[in-house]
Amino acid sequence: MLSVCEKLREADAKGRRYGLARAETGYLSALVDAVADKDRLAEVELLKSLGDVNLEKGRLEKDVGRFNMALALYVAAMVRCGYRDQGDEVNSDTTTTRRAKTKVPHLSLLKCNLK
Repeated sequence: MLSVCEKLREADAKGRRYGLARAETGYLSALVDAVADKDRLAEVELLKSLGDVNLEKGRLEKDVGRFNMALALYVAAMVRCGYRDQGDEVNSDTTTTRRAKTKVPHLSLLKCNLK
């Protein structure tokens, strides 16, 4: 558990200091390390954190694609999850994402170039 905290601490610090884009980069590099180390617990936590970043970006940008990405990351975390408490937490994150997604208008229709 300590190794997970150490991996998340550095990415969290970058996120607080430099913003969401930097946090996403930090979480991605930490996820690559966790996959290389075969650390399932760290993978789940980092996937959840990446989902949180994408959820927040979706709220700020009102981008449905970000909500879909967040949902996919939460589902990936749930698939890898081996601990019941951790799975319940991920499940609540997916519910929150679905609720937030329904509040945002379907911007994909607004972005397409209709001629």
